[in-house]
Amino acid sequence: MSNQEIINKAAVSSGLFTVEEAEAILSTGRRLPLHTYSEWKRLGYQVKEGEHAALTVQLWKYRSEVVEIDGQEVESGDCHRANAHLFTAQQVKKSETCTVKTREELMAYNKMLAEQRKARRAAAVA
Repeated sequence: MSNQEIINKAAVSSGLFTVEEAEAILSTGRRLPLHTYSEWKRLGYQVKEGEHAALTVQLWKYRSEVVEIDGQEVESGDCHRANAHLFTAQQVKKSETCTVKTREELMAYNKMLAEQRKARRAAAVA
């Protein structure tokens, strides 16, 4: 059973989606909107504060590496089951984009901070 099949079956059996809802989403060629924290982050979303995983399942985790055997490089790999904590679309929000300030804005801000420091020093001396 593939990871996606495991997620689909667990989502329906836990009551997150009905069979009809799941089939409707899957028939359009999309996946169910259940992802790990890192996957939501990669998609540009942030899990809301205080939210806990809606579903925890054991998924296959693959690892492959190149090893040298008798002077030849051979690709070796293994797989094991690992817990995956999945969040729904209702548990995430679009990440806020940070605005990059221009050089002039940064210089003006630094100048304002320098003036505040000078004013504090002058007040401390007086």
